[in-house]
Formats: sequence, C-alpha cells, structure tokens
Amino acid sequence: MPPKKRQRLDAPDVAGILHRGGISMQGLASVLQQLPGAPSASSTSLRSLNYDVFNKYRVVVQLHLGDGSLFDWEILDPAAWLSALVHRSAKLQEVWSEALQRHPVGATSPWRLVLGFDEFAPGNKMQVDNRI
Repeated sequence: MPPKKRQRLDAPDVAGILHRGGISMQGLASVLQQLPGAPSASSTSLRSLNYDVFNKYRVVVQLHLGDGSLFDWEILDPAAWLSALVHRSAKLQEVWSEALQRHPVGATSPWRLVLGFDEFAPGNKMQVDNRI
C-alpha cells in the first residue's frame, strides 16, 4: 500500500511569498504582510530594528592591514546573538537541548560555531567563477 500523502496545513503559498525579487527590507516587510499572525512592519521599522540589534550585539575586531595599520571592523557578535535567539525561542531551546543531550559540552568536547555569510562568490550562485 503506498504511503499516505502529507496533509497540507492552511498556510499561505510560501513559494509565491518568497518570489519577491530579493530580500530587501521592503521585500521582508512584504513577506511579513502575507504571513498570518506576523506583526505589521514597514521597511523603515525593520531597518531601525536591524540597527538596534546590531548596536546591542556588536563587537569590534581589529584587523592588521598589509600596510601595518589597523582597521576596526564592527561585526555582530555571533555567540551573543545566537544566545539571544535561543533565549527568545521555545523551539530553538528544544533543538538546543536535544543537541546538548546528544553531544554534551566539556573541556575535551567543546562545541564550535561555524559562521557563514552571503556572497562568498559575488554574482551568480550558479556560476561561481565569474570570469567565464
């Protein structure tokens, strides 16, 4: 007997929501308007919130430049931000707790935080070598 098909939840057309031509603040505000129960937001309020969060969790990393000078690079502290996200989300707390049970943290078995950023390769994600 074939397995039963999954039932669809009453949810908006996610593919339709995400195809807005990019994830700008205006695009994010547009996506939020389509999600049931999401707070109303404008691109201005989202930009303000973004700056508030950055200012709360930023750190300065000094980089040594090739000419011998230093550059102060302001970045979001990833560990502090992750901690704040876990603290605010019951679902993330559940995921974190399960991971902690499977892989306890200790002096000989520390966890590592891997950071990823958009635009590792600028341009077309389907053509990493942009010289072609």
